[in-house]
Amino acid sequence: MKQIVIRKRWIYILSMAAIVIAGLVSYHNAINGEFVWDDMVLIKDNMYIRSFAHLDKVFTRGIGEGAGVQSNSYRPLQIVSYMVGYALWGADVRGYHLLNILCHICVAIGIFWLSLLIFKDRLISFFTGLLFVVHPIHTGAVTYISGGADSAAAVFMIVCSIFYIRSSLRQSSEKININNYIIVIISYAAALLTRENSLILPIILLLYHYTFKRKINTKLFFSLVVIAVGYCLLRITFLKDMLSAGDSVTTMWRRIPGFFVAITRYLKLLIAPVNLHMEYGNKLFSVFDPKCIMGIFLSLFLLVVAVMKRKNTFLFFSIMCFFVTILPVSNIYPLNAYMAQHWLYLPSIGFFLIAAKIISVLFKGRKQIIIAVVISLIIVGACSFLTIKQNRYWRDSVTLYQQTLKYASSSRLYNNLGVAYKERGDFDKALEAYGIALKLNSKDAYIYNNIGLLYSSKKDFQKAFKFYTRAIEIDPNYAQGFYNLGNIYMYNQDYGKAISAYEKAIKNNPFFAGAYCNLGIIHTYTRDNDKALFFLRKAVEINPYDADAYYNLGNIYVNFDRDQGAVAAYRKAIKNNSSYAEAYNNLAVIYLRKNNFKLAGVNYKKAKELGITNPVLEKALKDY
Repeated sequence: MKQIVIRKRWIYILSMAAIVIAGLVSYHNAINGEFVWDDMVLIKDNMYIRSFAHLDKVFTRGIGEGAGVQSNSYRPLQIVSYMVGYALWGADVRGYHLLNILCHICVAIGIFWLSLLIFKDRLISFFTGLLFVVHPIHTGAVTYISGGADSAAAVFMIVCSIFYIRSSLRQSSEKININNYIIVIISYAAALLTRENSLILPIILLLYHYTFKRKINTKLFFSLVVIAVGYCLLRITFLKDMLSAGDSVTTMWRRIPGFFVAITRYLKLLIAPVNLHMEYGNKLFSVFDPKCIMGIFLSLFLLVVAVMKRKNTFLFFSIMCFFVTILPVSNIYPLNAYMAQHWLYLPSIGFFLIAAKIISVLFKGRKQIIIAVVISLIIVGACSFLTIKQNRYWRDSVTLYQQTLKYASSSRLYNNLGVAYKERGDFDKALEAYGIALKLNSKDAYIYNNIGLLYSSKKDFQKAFKFYTRAIEIDPNYAQGFYNLGNIYMYNQDYGKAISAYEKAIKNNPFFAGAYCNLGIIHTYTRDNDKALFFLRKAVEINPYDADAYYNLGNIYVNFDRDQGAVAAYRKAIKNNSSYAEAYNNLAVIYLRKNNFKLAGVNYKKAKELGITNPVLEKALKDY
């Protein structure tokens, strides 16, 4: 008996080890990929993740607020994970990629244990987890850092399900094991705070009870329902501003055909995962579209099979699990696309269960065991190869958008490509991409603003002014447009108009640190030190990582003869930007005035290394 237990334990360990190795091999080349798409907003430009002091904002605002971008998504734990990451490895992209990969592997191992708990079949459980971890359909949720909310929420949902089902299996009464209860409650709450589609979990658990005739522990299940209802109430009351359905003017009946088109394409991509890409767009389809008709037929066929084979609990549960978990992204409630590959993260589990069942059948007979092994290796190897190949498209923004444009065309894609080219310094290609974006959508303020930024980079402020103005005409509440317009006025020393533009930017975005900073700088020019001090303090309060704000705050403190405050501000400017030559120079001046020649020399030496020379300092330090 003891040997059997040890043998089983080793089988479990080897199974999990195989899943881990397969996951690491499939995603090893994703580690060095750059920040792309929403990674800029959620991580690179997100000031909230740089300090745990912003936790209150993270739990009360949308996920884009830290970068000044309004969002309908409320996923505080996703941002908290980036906070932890920033504390550990800063802006090193490899850390965030590694976190996503490990999280995805944890989901696959969780699927292995959950399947084993439900179906008691080691082979099916193993192949379900293995296929899940290597299949390329998940690159949008793993290789794409911002897509990691799918895998993080899945971890919490699986943990919740495992401990919930353990309670259902072990308890014949209404009594609740307190440890299981705590884990179930916390993990479900965490799932909801990571991704909105976690609301579907109680329905999945009801499906489990119905399929396997398990008695519901009403106290435990009711606790989950209370959390779900509480979350919904939170979203429609305190967080109602993040519940907007956007600019959708379509009806549910106009969107539903797109769902069946998506079903057709989803099943095709799961079976033959080729030509994968990011953008599918918010298209509308006719109910007579061949793909829609095919989707309706496939859905009805699978549902009829599930019902007719009701006694086959494995088949029924797998098929119904696919349809239940895909409901949140069915476009009944308007979304920003009719389909997206990463929306298959949870629904794909039902597909992989059936695929694993088919593979396991091949292993039943001893004669075909070699054939079964070869077929399994081919399937897993092909999926892993395609995943490795797909990872390459995510290595940088230009490669990603160019690849996506082979399959889809949208103003957003061309606009993003233009931004990527601009960051590379290829202004001609950027302008070409922006031009195409405008042809596809001439009413997008964001595109006009980006063209303005390009011309500003080329010091062609006359053209930049024209595009910023057009952006504001399209969207009178566009804070970034007013801010950039203010920058041009400030450059031309038209401080009155600059102040007006920055004030409008702040009116539309009260947390616009850059606008406060520039208002402070303008008031230093006009020698209104009190106002300058107010605005610069506000800037560093909102964004404690703005080196320019701290530098100018230091200058104000100098004007007030507050050397201690100036030194602290300059040091913070240097902490945020170690190459801030002017801050080193000003520190040297203060220390020289205080006869601290040693620190004056150290700071001036650094300023000089960075390209600033100060003859007065040079002479004074030489005389010393």
